[in-house]
Amino acid sequence: MAWRSRPVQAGLLMALCALTLLLAPLQDAVVLTGQGERRAVPCAPGDTMELEFLHSMYHVPQRETYLIRAEDFLLEGVYFGDARAALYYDAYGIYDMTANADGSYQIGRLALPCGELRFAAAHGTQYAVTVAGVRVDLNGAFPGSSHITIRRGRTHLLSNIF
Repeated sequence: MAWRSRPVQAGLLMALCALTLLLAPLQDAVVLTGQGERRAVPCAPGDTMELEFLHSMYHVPQRETYLIRAEDFLLEGVYFGDARAALYYDAYGIYDMTANADGSYQIGRLALPCGELRFAAAHGTQYAVTVAGVRVDLNGAFPGSSHITIRRGRTHLLSNIF
C-alpha cells in the first residue's frame, strides 16, 4: 500500500499534471511580448484583432483593425480621432478616407498584409489590444517595457491565457 503515502500521492499528482500539460493540444494564438514577458491570447483564423492607442503627437484615439489569418495579420482599416491624425498618415489622399459626424476619420478596405507588429511603448500612448473579444491593457501587462511585439503563434491550451 505504498501508493497511499503522501509523498507517493504528491509525486503521482505532479506526474499527472506534467503529462496533461505535455499532451494538451496546441491552439492558435496571438502572442504578445514585452520586456522579456510573454502572453498568449487564443484565436482562430478569421477572428478580429484591434490595436488601440492614443496618437503620440495629437493625443487622440486611434484604432487599427486586423483580420487574423493563419500565419499573419491583414490590416483592414484605421480609425483616427481627428483630421490631423488622419492627415498625418495620409497627407496625399492615397486611401479612401471617410469623415464621421463626430469629427473622427476612418480609412477602410486597406487589405495590407502584416507579419509581426513591433512598436515603442511610449509614455502616455495607452496601448490596448482586443483579440477575439479579449481585451488586454498592454501598458499594464508589460509595465516598463520599451517595445511591444504582437505576432501569430501557437500556445498550449493550458498556458498563460488572459
